[in-house]
Amino acid sequence: MPVCSNIEEIKRKITIACERSGRDTKDITLIAVSKTKPVEAIQQVVECGQRHFGENKVQELTGKMEQFGDDLHWHMIGALQTNKIKYLASRVNWIHSIGKLKQLKEVEKRAEAVGRTINVLIQINISDEDQKSGFSAQDLREVLNYAQTLKWVNVQGLMGMASFVDDPEV
Repeated sequence: MPVCSNIEEIKRKITIACERSGRDTKDITLIAVSKTKPVEAIQQVVECGQRHFGENKVQELTGKMEQFGDDLHWHMIGALQTNKIKYLASRVNWIHSIGKLKQLKEVEKRAEAVGRTINVLIQINISDEDQKSGFSAQDLREVLNYAQTLKWVNVQGLMGMASFVDDPEV
């Protein structure tokens, strides 16, 4: 299957990057972004051994979570409205875009209701752009201190979106 060849090539590049940086490939998770892809296409990727999938729209994610068993790990990778968290809590494994305290509290509430821990990334507005969401760097310590008090939310790291600029050094 051509898609399997593509996945193997990506894994090969990950291995090379890990060797150069002294990292263990076991510490890297390849997430196949399946947004806008039909279930049949996702099934092909699953048959190649891929288990982590990312979606950026709640409605599309919940539909796909229902179609596949618990064997897959689902990542919400897009902007997230607080009122949509209730639809994710029963199956999503990761939320990559917690940028408000209200969202963190809602994930805790919904995860507790279904009795499962949800991994999250705290989103930081690293570019200080008004159109980008996320906590300011100044608020990070307070947010992480609060997150340590939560039982059903597992903060795994940070996420930030860089600015679109011509100079990659910026």
